Amino acid sequence: MIEDFTKSEFQQRQWTIVLDIQKVPLQGFLQCSRRVCHGDSIVSLRFIPKSDCAKGVENMAIRCGIIIPVLFSLCISLPAVSANYEVGVGKTFANIGDVPWESMNAGDQVLIHWRQQPYKEKWVIAVQGTEQQPFVVRGVPNQYGEWPVIDGRDATTRSQINFWNENRGVVKIGGANSPAVDTPAWIVLENLVIRSGRTPYQFTGRGGITGYSSNAASIFVEAGQNVTLRNCVLHDSGNGLFVSHASRNVLVEGCWIYDNGIEGSIY
Repeated sequence: MIEDFTKSEFQQRQWTIVLDIQKVPLQGFLQCSRRVCHGDSIVSLRFIPKSDCAKGVENMAIRCGIIIPVLFSLCISLPAVSANYEVGVGKTFANIGDVPWESMNAGDQVLIHWRQQPYKEKWVIAVQGTEQQPFVVRGVPNQYGEWPVIDGRDATTRSQINFWNENRGVVKIGGANSPAVDTPAWIVLENLVIRSGRTPYQFTGRGGITGYSSNAASIFVEAGQNVTLRNCVLHDSGNGLFVSHASRNVLVEGCWIYDNGIEGSIY
């Protein structure tokens, strides 16, 4: 039976689209068992339940009633697929610097698991999330509720990311050449202990071994909109938290900020 349903109804159904491009010539046409209405266009696809994928139907070719090149320009918009990046002992990424920070997307999550040794790493967050799909960096506690520690002292930085004002913070939001995002938005940073961004401590950045500035911060929000900082402990830095005038809608929630400042300095 042929069934018509709207884009909204389609997204609520748990179907897997099986498309084997190699088995369909570019000049071929598609025949279908279901039609999906999308605006003024009707895109016809064949669907199979997810449960059937394990039964060897993954290689089934689908042919629809439109030419292949046109399919990708006017077919339905599927929800974006988000990625989880797990960091820690026994996880996909052993270190924070192994995560491809330069190629993050809305909805992605970086989950940093507690470990005995602090993560001596620093990085920039420059991602444009959305209200529905924020970009999240979350600390995962151990069985005792201890959060992972990010230590700026003798920290290293992933070579594929490039950002200015490296000496101003351990974790920096906005202000980067790579990834080249002008204004990061809808960012959530939570459940982390971030410390030791201050003189006389040093780190290794794009210019080699470099000292922190007196006004360095555990978190430096240089440019960001709709940023949430939640359940973070920020200490032993020139500033626990520094938010520049170029940022908007920054929510600080449930954070403990203490023991910051430089002796004999205005910072």
